[in-house]
Amino acid sequence: MPAGPTGERFAALGGQGLSINNYIDDARQQASFDFIEWFSQQEVQARWAELGGYTTNKMVLETDAFKNATPYNAAFADTMTFVKDFWNIPEFGQLLEPAQRYLHAYVVGGEGTAQEALDGMAFEHDEILIEAGVIEE
Repeated sequence: MPAGPTGERFAALGGQGLSINNYIDDARQQASFDFIEWFSQQEVQARWAELGGYTTNKMVLETDAFKNATPYNAAFADTMTFVKDFWNIPEFGQLLEPAQRYLHAYVVGGEGTAQEALDGMAFEHDEILIEAGVIEE
């Protein structure tokens, strides 16, 4: 990831992390917790990486075994040193709705062009962020 216009360099980590739902029964919550605790162990993450999985375990990312496992693992390990959560603001839910609406309309519904979908989403995101005081007009 190249540096942006301000010279700062960030990358977004995509995907869905592991979580425990509070609406499931206590036994299933405990099983979920036990799995996450087991899966998070360094030895398990090292084996996961060996099998082709991606890890954010710093100790595993720093190993030559991980960096050399695939042609792109070294870049992945480097990128994990400057990941930033760009959506970690109270307006996240508001931003997600137009993203889902525009992307669904284009990707699933075949409506308009990719550029029109992204422009519409960006316009609504700007409105939300300006109203919240996160960015200026």
